Amino acid sequence: MRRGPARGQDRRGKAPRSVRAYVAVAVIAGAGAVAGVVAAGRGDGFPRPGLWAAFLVLFVADQLSPLRVLYREESEAMDLQEAFLVAMSFVFPPVPVLLVFAVGLTVGNLARRLPPIKVAFNLGQLLAGAGAALLLIGAIDPAGDEQGRRLVAVLCGLALYIVINNLAVAGILHLADRVPLRRALTATLPTRGWLWVGTVSIGLLMGPVAALHPWGLAVGVAAIVALHGSLAAHVRAEREHARLDVLLAATSEAHATIGLHEVRQAILRSARDIAQCREARLDGEPPGAGELGVAMTNGPDGWLVVGGRRGTGQFDPDDRHMLEALAAIGSSALRNASLFEDRGRMLSRLVEAQEVERQRIASDIHDDSIQAVAAVGLRLGMLRRRLDDPGALAVLDDLQSTLEAAIARLRTLLFDLRPPSLDQEGLAASLRLSLERSFDGAGTAHELVDRLAEEPPTDARVNLYRICQEALANVRKHAAAARVEVVLEERDRGYVVRIRDDGRGFDPSASGLMAPGHLGLVSMRERAEAAGGWIRIDSRPGSGTTVEVWLPGTPVPVSA
Repeated sequence: MRRGPARGQDRRGKAPRSVRAYVAVAVIAGAGAVAGVVAAGRGDGFPRPGLWAAFLVLFVADQLSPLRVLYREESEAMDLQEAFLVAMSFVFPPVPVLLVFAVGLTVGNLARRLPPIKVAFNLGQLLAGAGAALLLIGAIDPAGDEQGRRLVAVLCGLALYIVINNLAVAGILHLADRVPLRRALTATLPTRGWLWVGTVSIGLLMGPVAALHPWGLAVGVAAIVALHGSLAAHVRAEREHARLDVLLAATSEAHATIGLHEVRQAILRSARDIAQCREARLDGEPPGAGELGVAMTNGPDGWLVVGGRRGTGQFDPDDRHMLEALAAIGSSALRNASLFEDRGRMLSRLVEAQEVERQRIASDIHDDSIQAVAAVGLRLGMLRRRLDDPGALAVLDDLQSTLEAAIARLRTLLFDLRPPSLDQEGLAASLRLSLERSFDGAGTAHELVDRLAEEPPTDARVNLYRICQEALANVRKHAAAARVEVVLEERDRGYVVRIRDDGRGFDPSASGLMAPGHLGLVSMRERAEAAGGWIRIDSRPGSGTTVEVWLPGTPVPVSA
């Protein structure tokens, strides 16, 4: 079984220096193993050339049709080299065995059009492993005439071959693809374990029989075909199962996400996993050479395209069908996210227009109404100094008190229209000031608990403040509460405000949100839902009321 590196190239298409050095070491090790086998096998001869040619043909056929398994960035090509190593070790001396490996690997790698650096690495590390295994077999059983000893020698040589092969591949995966060594060694270990058992069994069946009778090779061929077919079905089933899991996860993630950018990223991430590619894009450009693309059903992203296939496998109809299913799911999710963003932009403009209008009204009140009432107060003061009738003075004092109260109410209205602290100090500071204005001197204890790590964005901040403003007004007017608490916290990529009082409460199901005295609850719910959030009201007569509001939003840094 052979495993090959997946990526191993920098942005210029050239392998990093560490990878090239590692491949050079593998080539040198392979050449050294070949030289050692040739030196140790002089005089062995080349027996049974017809049977040798048959083994070579079978070995090349195995190299041309490996079982390819891709695990993220690792590319694993599973073939039956171990079976041939075991079988030929019973039939031929070391040099003919190694020659089958050298010729078969070269033909197979070149026929599959692997990059030169992969061909060099595969030849180097596999010849090094096979050569070391054959040298060990020869050292344990130099004569090769005793079957029991030969069996032990072959199994020891096979174990050495497997160790060298897997350590070499783990090293190249670590250098080329930044795969942790432990993961590179264990990622496909269960499948490889079953393959080793199968290949060793075939080799032990085919080798001794072929050594006695050439027709025994047919028994091995039948076993190889059966093992290859069962493993191919197993690999395909695992691959499709993994793809369906990715597709299901993509469906859930894409439709559970409200941000257009997040939906796009979920689709691209799923496309890379489904097609086992390193690159994916959503844009209007159709697929190019070496890419696979499917058309999206709506929006500016006309194509979902994947490229940079891991390993050497080509795209097949199953890849296209899975990508089409993902495109259908993604188109729906993108449409929903786009509509949500459009609604968010409309709401943002609406909130901005409302706040601008509130600011204009507040400015008019400050510059006109308050100034006019204050001027009337000044004139009353001037008039008072000219009068000495006690009755007239008492009337003027009442008028003066009324004007001062009117000015105070107008100033409170200014704060309610647009508190400066909302922009300057944030949501918590504004709500704390609103609590003080609403309940100080009214005999109602109040507390604000601020658990926000960051300030909500402007739209969410304004909407939360307005909803809380209405809720606190309801508490002040209707609850007769001794205590009210406001809690601010972050939850589910958004913000929650919870207003709890211990007042008289009410029954929402019985009275309904449209009941007299509770019309403000309707506007609170409409504002929360229009902003993509929700509002929950929990209340019972005599048990107080809890209003909880959640709005989505991306945090912004708190201003100093």
